[in-house]
Amino acid sequence: MTSRQASFAILILITILALELVELVAVKRYQKSEDQSFLPMVYENQIYQGVSTDGLNVYSPTFHSFVFSRKESRPILVFRYSGLSCRGCVQTCINALRRQWPDFEKERRIMLVVSESSAIQSFPESLLLGDHDRLGYDLEETRVPHFFVFDPVEQIILHTFVPDQTDTNALRIYLETISNRYGI
Repeated sequence: MTSRQASFAILILITILALELVELVAVKRYQKSEDQSFLPMVYENQIYQGVSTDGLNVYSPTFHSFVFSRKESRPILVFRYSGLSCRGCVQTCINALRRQWPDFEKERRIMLVVSESSAIQSFPESLLLGDHDRLGYDLEETRVPHFFVFDPVEQIILHTFVPDQTDTNALRIYLETISNRYGI
């Protein structure tokens, strides 16, 4: 290889590296602007889901029989997720439950309701819903992990919360608030 060919090869290599660097900077700027504009939509959705599901009745014989088998008349915290949900999102919620209640699996007033469970960890006291057994509200169809309080006397959903995996502080505050309000 001549010195001219070597110089040309080095010039091509430097050009390629410069183009890669420009592309990397452009992608980072795009992601930063996208992330910032996306957050208000996430919070709007959380608020909308929380308000729109408040006071809804649950239409599932499987769910009702599971709740009533616990012989509990006080409100129950429910974590609803799917095997098709984001694994990181589900794990964030499980970790938050465990921080608030180290033995949450044994707590009679905490319920995990799972569907499409073959792909995800379930717990001994979780309710496994069949393919066609749903609780009957729109948020459930999105398969986004979420929490709500179920009032077994009124048979309604209260205080729905859709956690954001990147904001574990909000999830911690939600769980602490529910624990304090309902004595779970």
